[in-house]
Amino acid sequence: MRATGSKSKELVSPADGKTLADVPIATADEIDLAIASAANAFEHGPWPRTHPSERAALMTTFAEALERRMPLFRGFGPHRSAPPSLWQVGWHRSL
Repeated sequence: MRATGSKSKELVSPADGKTLADVPIATADEIDLAIASAANAFEHGPWPRTHPSERAALMTTFAEALERRMPLFRGFGPHRSAPPSLWQVGWHRSL
């Protein structure tokens, strides 16, 4: 889903003050719709009926694909002042 509201927030790098992106802000109704859509997809989609071993295989495939694309995300890291995420410290490798 994409936010359709007219408001946005400028994402600024704390490192150099440069604008990284102009991010749309979702309305409360859009957030409610996104939550309801996700809940519906989970409850009525194939995921709840998928065997846990198949879920694990799918999540591993997803993690590997994301890892291959990590160079695309590296440019964002230095702009953040937050501590590293669990993904960055490799928690997923222990699954």
